[in-house]
Amino acid sequence: MTKIKINSNKENVHIGLVGELGQVQFEILPKVKNAVELFKSRDVKDILDLGCGLGWNTIFLAREGFNIWAGDICKEYIDTLRDKTSKMNLKNINYKQLDMKNIPYEDNRFDAVICTSTLNHGTLREIKMIIDEIHRVLKPNGILITDLLSVEDESFGIGEMIEINTFVGGRKGEAGIPHHYTDENEIMELFKSFKELYVYRRSYIFNLADSETISQVYDIECIK
Repeated sequence: MTKIKINSNKENVHIGLVGELGQVQFEILPKVKNAVELFKSRDVKDILDLGCGLGWNTIFLAREGFNIWAGDICKEYIDTLRDKTSKMNLKNINYKQLDMKNIPYEDNRFDAVICTSTLNHGTLREIKMIIDEIHRVLKPNGILITDLLSVEDESFGIGEMIEINTFVGGRKGEAGIPHHYTDENEIMELFKSFKELYVYRRSYIFNLADSETISQVYDIECIK
């Protein structure tokens, strides 16, 4: 039976911009920074950054001394990340173009998986497939750090509904990408294969030069 803890008090988290190597990006999310202490306390060494994008989490965690496997479906992102990290002389990163629904690694391979701002990009069936794959490649007692958009998010219901709680075209800059929105009951069902589940409700306030964007998110931490 899964041990479940849900923090129903919503926390406001302000996120600003940082620059590195001529690029500007939102700063590393607190859930990733906080995971470092957890990883080190549990002797985590090998981490899969699933849906790594341009690799800011990959770089951050590699600098903390972990061995990182960076994976994304976009080859351009992987090539850009490889070029960027070579200039930093980071030797503890591996790169792979992959589909999250079919992770090309063996069972029980990784001590931890992080998958941030990515898992909700699909239908509910696809999300279930990805969670099953993450569970498969995690070692026993392995850790998953991830998140899902809440049905309370201001973009919920905008765009074309392709299934219940899943919409295309509702979020700025992500036209054509499905976004699934969830609630606490669905989260408990999605992650029931994990022995421990911790859920935190957060409002992420992304501060730009002259505006702000708010995302209503469930931050999720699981132990296999």
